[in-house]
Formats: sequence, structure tokens, C-alpha cells
Amino acid sequence: MMSSNNRPKSITSLKLKITVVLILILSAVSATVFSVINLSYLEENYLYANGAPTTILPILAITSVALAVIGTSFVKKSDYSVKELPSDRTSMIYMLSLFFVALFLAIFVLYVMHGAFDIGYGISIKGNADLMEKLETATLFYQIMIILSPIAPIYFLVMSFKRKTSSFFGTLTLLWILAYILRTYFDITDWVMSPRKLSMLCAMCFAALFILYEVRFSFARGNIRRYFFMSAITTVFCFSAGLTGVISSVLGVYPSSFEIPYYGVAFALGLYAAIRLCSIAFAVSEKEVNAENQINNESYKSEKSEENEENENGAKGTENV
Repeated sequence: MMSSNNRPKSITSLKLKITVVLILILSAVSATVFSVINLSYLEENYLYANGAPTTILPILAITSVALAVIGTSFVKKSDYSVKELPSDRTSMIYMLSLFFVALFLAIFVLYVMHGAFDIGYGISIKGNADLMEKLETATLFYQIMIILSPIAPIYFLVMSFKRKTSSFFGTLTLLWILAYILRTYFDITDWVMSPRKLSMLCAMCFAALFILYEVRFSFARGNIRRYFFMSAITTVFCFSAGLTGVISSVLGVYPSSFEIPYYGVAFALGLYAAIRLCSIAFAVSEKEVNAENQINNESYKSEKSEENEENENGAKGTENV
């Protein structure tokens, strides 16, 4: 039998694991704080009106970047492949990929059912030529999003079955995220400095960079340190912006219910990045895994050999009797 000393060992330090845990805690705290601030808006509290979200956003950015930089310094580039992602949580990614499918299909179905372009706070511009002209650019990117919505989640389904990324489907997912960013940016129905708009723009910009660095692994040009950094930032911003958006929409802080699937996508991207972050932090050395397999094979052969010898000795003893 294999001794405990021969089991595969983690190639990451305790410091990296602690940093990842702190990043996950920061994500949860950020989502809670932003949700409380948004709910205070309903109670006519001045936290929201006095710009608390836009004050906290830079603090969140500085803290998350600091933790990401600290964690990156603990990642040894030589321990990871430039072709494959460290991932031992494929079942979690598979369940999350189904969540992505449901969200993207909801975006597509809502458009088909209503037959109109709803933007910002759910303002319909169907038949409104003046508003349509003002939102012409945003309309274009919205239509691109709708076209890509049934295709975008395929990337996550592919990722749930293999460690290598798909450059083709990854590019389509990246295009959907970019279309969402541009659609939101050119949406004149929402205040340009709106905390909701700023938090989602920041979250999706980081998500785009995260997917870009992930797709690079399909070209054997992956950089685990940069990927770790973007995973950390994406986890914090997407998780907090997405969860806050869902809670605020359900409780009526945000008037439009049409935006809930988009917040859901941001939240799911945050969870996906968190899973990747944990995969890096708790990765095991391939050399150690190969050593474990070799030891298991040798142990199996040894046990088989001993069993054969015992059978032969037993057969000889029977013949002598």
C-alpha cells in the first residue's frame, strides 16, 4: 500500500491558500456592503444619495488588486503548464456551465417574447424613432448580444469536460462580453456615473480580460501568474456586482427585471473565476501525480505477485498431500 508520504503534495504555499481565502471573503463582504447600501436607497437613507457606492468602489479596487498582487507573488510559474489549466473541480464547472446555459437562453427568450429592445431600466424603444436614433449604437451591440446569446455558454460546457480551452467558443464568449460592455456604455437612459453602471462595467471589463487570458492557454501561451491575477480581480468584482444586482432587482431597488439575467451572468462569471482561483491555489504537482501512479502500479504488481506465489505454494502443498 502507498504510504502517506508518497501521496501527491500541493505545489502551492500556505500563504497562497490564505490569500485566496481572503479574496473570497472580500468578494462576499463587497456584495453584502453594496447590497446594504442599495437597500438603504429604498429607506430614503443618504448612504446611496451621497455617493457611498462610488466611494467604496475605488477602495474595493485597491484592496482586490493588492491581494491579487500578493497572491501572484506566491505562484511559481515553472510548476504549471502553458497548455493546460489546473482544474480538479470539473463537476463544479459542469454544474455552473448549466447555469450559464439557463442565463444566456433567458436573455434570448426574453427578447423573443417581448419583441422589443429593452435597455437601461427596461425602457422599450420599439416604435420610438427619436429614442432609437439616440440609442443607435447601443442598439447595434444589443443585437449582437442577442445573436451570440445561444452560442456563448457553449464555451463553459466545453471547459467542463476538458482542461484545454477552446479558442473558437472562447472568442465568441469574449465577443458577447464586449458587446455587453459597449451596449451598457452607450446606454443614455442610465446616468453615466450610476453605481450600478460603473460596477457592471468594471466587472465585465475584468471578466473579458480573464477569458482572454484563459483562451491563451489554447495557443500554448498561457501565463499562470497573469491568469491568477485576473481570476482574483474578476472573482471580487463580478461576484459583488452580479449578486448585488440580482438582490437589488428582486427587491425593487433597480426598476427593470429584464436586467436580472445579465447580473446573473456577472455573478456566474465570478463563481467561475473563483473555481479557477481555487484550482490554482490547491493544485498538485504533475510529477507528484505521476509518482503516485507509478507507486500504485508497483504496489499492485507486488500484491499480484505475492498472491500468485501463495496460490502456487498452496497448489504444491495440495499435490504433496
